[in-house]
Amino acid sequence: IGSIDTGVRYTHEALIRQYRGWLGNGRFSHHYNWFDPNGETTPFDNAGHGTHTVGTMLGDDGGDYQIGVAPGATWIAAKGCADYWCTDVDLALSGQWMLAPTRLDGTQPDPSRRPHIINNSWGADAWDPFYQAIVSAWRAAGIYPVFSIGNAGPGCATVGSPGTYATALGVGATTSSDQIAGFSSRGPSRDPGTPSAIKPDLSAPGQSVLSALAGDDNEYGLLSGTSMAAPHAAGAVALIWSANP
Repeated sequence: IGSIDTGVRYTHEALIRQYRGWLGNGRFSHHYNWFDPNGETTPFDNAGHGTHTVGTMLGDDGGDYQIGVAPGATWIAAKGCADYWCTDVDLALSGQWMLAPTRLDGTQPDPSRRPHIINNSWGADAWDPFYQAIVSAWRAAGIYPVFSIGNAGPGCATVGSPGTYATALGVGATTSSDQIAGFSSRGPSRDPGTPSAIKPDLSAPGQSVLSALAGDDNEYGLLSGTSMAAPHAAGAVALIWSANP
């Protein structure tokens, strides 16, 4: 699974063994497994958001914190968001890198190392087609794109891009009682190509979700949002894919 987010605390106890760059015995290789458009060659997460989403996808500390939907999966990451905001340039570079991951210096791209699934817990509240070509390229490469649908609910016509694209799985948020979370954005789709479609495509747990935090290697906490729902869906896709490639 690939993550485009604020980064990942790769040494977190619930994530370290699932990192594709983990070689065991304290050794790591970040080539092909980590990308930062701003040049940092060691994975990090200054905001904590990406660590939390990756934890929901596959986190497992081997003990009490079995927080991930698909703990047998591995992860790679691109830091498309410098903080709790993301630039179009960083997101585009991250999306391109996922198609053909490279060495840390940007050389020797290898499309065979692309992820099967990419989780994107980010988006805009308005219609914006800027990422359509990248999502279409992912689909053409056999990559499954998962996006959060946005936190502009409860009104209608509040779904965000890129989650509203017809080519993307847009995920809304539910509560612990399996009700739609009030903040979760909802349709109809804003994609001019499918004006009658309804988004989100499905919803998943997104309120007060327990997962890994980036402050320490054994820190956990609760966050809410469709950002927390999308990685549940990405993990579920990983389970389905594993069961039937």
